[in-house]
Amino acid sequence: MREYFFLLLIVVAVAVSGCTVTTEGNNTVPDVPYRTYSDSEISFRYPANWTSENLTVASPNSIAAVADPSGVDEAGNLETLVIIQSIPLPSGRTLKDVYDETYRAFSGEPGYRLISERTLTVDGVTAYENIHTINVDGVAKQERATWLEKNGKIYVILCGTTPERFDSEKRNFDLITYSFQVK
Repeated sequence: MREYFFLLLIVVAVAVSGCTVTTEGNNTVPDVPYRTYSDSEISFRYPANWTSENLTVASPNSIAAVADPSGVDEAGNLETLVIIQSIPLPSGRTLKDVYDETYRAFSGEPGYRLISERTLTVDGVTAYENIHTINVDGVAKQERATWLEKNGKIYVILCGTTPERFDSEKRNFDLITYSFQVK
């Protein structure tokens, strides 16, 4: 009986703490205050205290970018940034072909180190995730790149920050990744 009391106490503590989640597909989207980015092609949620960024801070093929404005390095660059990229799926190729080819090329780059890979579902389709560290203009970054294909286009959700902040940003990266939808 005593074990059940402690189990009940833990359940009540978690419920009161506000650690709730919602489920979209088979992914868990953290239930945190958020804003919604939406244009004619895509939509996703991002933390309410983040900002939508001008695409000049992003990389090639970027269609959206959001960032945590509270983290800026000595050079004035945003430390935590999520960029959504899109390219047409090359004719006769699969998403997995392009994904594998890209990371084969990266594996030879100095400063690139693969941490993990996995397959998941985002917006109802199979997606591929690659977590790695890389040097970007001499700055160490840890990135989580999630690749999916819809409507003949490849979408990459590129979540990046400093290696020291990566684990603490997981909830924010999950919010964006698991709420991502192609219209």
